[in-house]
Amino acid sequence: MFNSKERKEAKEDLESAVNSQKTTADHLKYDVEELYETRQQLKKQIENAMTYINSLKNVPEELNLTIQKIELKIDRYENLLKQADVEYSKVKKQAGGTAAAGIGAGIGVATLAPTAAMAVATTFGTAATGTAISALSGAAASNAALAWLGGGALAAGGAGMAGGETLLALAGPVGWAIGGAALVTGGVLANGKNKKAASEMRDQTEKVVAINRTQEGLDHEVKNMKNLSEEDILDIKSRTLVANQYPLDFNEMSESEVSMLGALVNNVHSSVERLNARLGENGQFAS
Repeated sequence: MFNSKERKEAKEDLESAVNSQKTTADHLKYDVEELYETRQQLKKQIENAMTYINSLKNVPEELNLTIQKIELKIDRYENLLKQADVEYSKVKKQAGGTAAAGIGAGIGVATLAPTAAMAVATTFGTAATGTAISALSGAAASNAALAWLGGGALAAGGAGMAGGETLLALAGPVGWAIGGAALVTGGVLANGKNKKAASEMRDQTEKVVAINRTQEGLDHEVKNMKNLSEEDILDIKSRTLVANQYPLDFNEMSESEVSMLGALVNNVHSSVERLNARLGENGQFAS
């Protein structure tokens, strides 16, 4: 058949790229979940430190301001968890609906297990759509699902549609179909003219390869953040243990104890900043 060899080679290249991407996505999904669990441990350690810090008396105003900032940022993380849970529940409910458009838009996100979905949300951010995804249809529904994973519009500091499409790859083949990088199924790729099918498959291969590179970069950043968070856990735990031996009245502390307390508060502050950090485009964090 005319151009059949070209079509066959294009299909093999696409399948190879998809297999490579699947391996990368599996690693990224695992590492994102590991980061989520580490961050949950960090949150507990921060809360333990704050229990001690809030038990102190006669704390100077300057130190109190930092403590208030820490508490606000802990609340911010808690709110993200709640928001992510609400949005994920919307998508999950919509994916089980009867409307064909609704099923198409949300099922890729819904194939992520709850822990994985929360891990994605806390690592990369999420955005409320303003309207339940189940109430949307067609392209609007797909865009909403992608925006949820991408952390909302670029203007809001999220990765937007591009980021959503990259992260939706974590959901596997179903996600690819929603994200636009359709696998070799139906339509022109399966039944169309060989030359046109080969061209479209090459285009898809380029897209898969690009997303694979992006995910490799994200995975590197995720591992780095996990390592830093583990260091935070150990640092705060050791400092809190030492500080628990100090007087509970700031006025009764020695100069060295005051200095060590200040270091603890500052380190808790930087740790809660890291707790709230989001991976943005090009491996950059956005808090």
